[in-house]
Amino acid sequence: MWASGIASSSEGCPECKNTNLGFEKSFFVSDNIEPTRTLIHQFKYKKHMCLAIPLGSLLVNLLHQKTICEIDLVVPVPLHWKKKQERGFNQSELMAKKISKILSIPISTSNLFQAKNTLSQTQLSRTQRQKNVKGAFKVKIQKRFIKRIYSWQTMF
Repeated sequence: MWASGIASSSEGCPECKNTNLGFEKSFFVSDNIEPTRTLIHQFKYKKHMCLAIPLGSLLVNLLHQKTICEIDLVVPVPLHWKKKQERGFNQSELMAKKISKILSIPISTSNLFQAKNTLSQTQLSRTQRQKNVKGAFKVKIQKRFIKRIYSWQTMF
């Protein structure tokens, strides 16, 4: 499984460097600096859904450079239904749909779901984040023939 997103270091999370995270590779589109940070916050929290196109383009360009031929399925990280109802949309799902369409890669928006309503991760320590999401996500149907999954999530 591949994971991608926006993070605080182009080299990845130093805390996670020697940790088995359950996926093969991860990569980052941008450091947690301006203007990317503001764009993500505008998209995620201010409902500026028009930003899905330029932010999706950033991800697509990186995918073309790094992994395009190795992805079988795009899977957005789901929001709990209560959070999705409050926010009105799932930014990860919007981005995943753009990526799926541009790259002609299938998307699954129903196999992975968030079974537990978690706290916001933004102000939590690493240990608190791990505890917060433990058991939060469930898979409905496991398709064994799919080997390389691309999942996207903002990290700040």
